Amino acid sequence: MLRIHQPVKDSMAGLQHTYEGLQAELNMLEGLSSWNNLHVQKPLRNRDGELITIIQHEGKTWNSSVLTWLEGRDLQKDDVKDPAVVERLGAHIAELHRFYSQHQQEGLDKRPSQGTAYHEYMIEVIKRGLEKGLFTSPDVSIIETTLRWVNTRLEDRGSEGAWGLIHGDLSLGNIIMTPEGEFSFIDFGFFGPGYYYTDVARGL
Repeated sequence: MLRIHQPVKDSMAGLQHTYEGLQAELNMLEGLSSWNNLHVQKPLRNRDGELITIIQHEGKTWNSSVLTWLEGRDLQKDDVKDPAVVERLGAHIAELHRFYSQHQQEGLDKRPSQGTAYHEYMIEVIKRGLEKGLFTSPDVSIIETTLRWVNTRLEDRGSEGAWGLIHGDLSLGNIIMTPEGEFSFIDFGFFGPGYYYTDVARGL
């Protein structure tokens, strides 16, 4: 799968689109793809041994990368009506965090960081999406409630043991169900420092 790392709108550009930020994501994904307990896409190196290929076209420069393909479909709400399926999904999130707890790499300062201030900002962004018809009112309510819950828990207990590396964007569209019924996480564009509860809440 070829990825061209260009935001839909320039205003949506962030650390994840920079060369250094993308390099950190791909380095992590390369390590995660060799982790036996999770099945994820593996980044492929080009003929020069690099994970990023720079494309120049019509005076513009874009970073690009290639990942192995994952067969499957987006997770659907009906899939998680079964408590056993939900439990398996939770176990996958826990396993992802277990990998992150031992993953050491440089360049994390070039990745998005999702703290309490970021959560409050995202609530306002999502509300603007509701006004534009991008989200439904119940979905916005769930997201707002869970993000505020995360912030409250952190204020009550502090950040000890709660802060680490997270996926940062777990949603139905970023969880693939394979033909065998297993889960695979995709789109690590928001991978970076954050609160473990954030992944759990979005998984919910």
